[in-house]
Amino acid sequence: MPLSQEDASHIARVKDLLISQIRADNRQSMFKRGFHDYEIQITFNIVTTVDPVTKAKSPQAWTAQAMVFEEPTSQLDLISLTTDSFASPREAIDELWDSYFSSGIRSL
Repeated sequence: MPLSQEDASHIARVKDLLISQIRADNRQSMFKRGFHDYEIQITFNIVTTVDPVTKAKSPQAWTAQAMVFEEPTSQLDLISLTTDSFASPREAIDELWDSYFSSGIRSL
């Protein structure tokens, strides 16, 4: 199920804003810890179900996740926040934005 142009644009805009906000919130503490090249990833996935009879795929949920790694090659995440939405992809990214600000993990 392709995203509408409006939803894709909204998701990209919120993703960019969230990366900027995470970077701004954690820049000083990351430098103090010695992490000068930390990595921020925002991923967005659609969980689908497959009808066993028709083999048609239908979206079940949309998952948005924000993770901060201590360096680009590391698998150790310093921040990990995931939200799911059964309503729409746009709602999943909006919930991730809201969760970040209400989670208490804004600063490492």
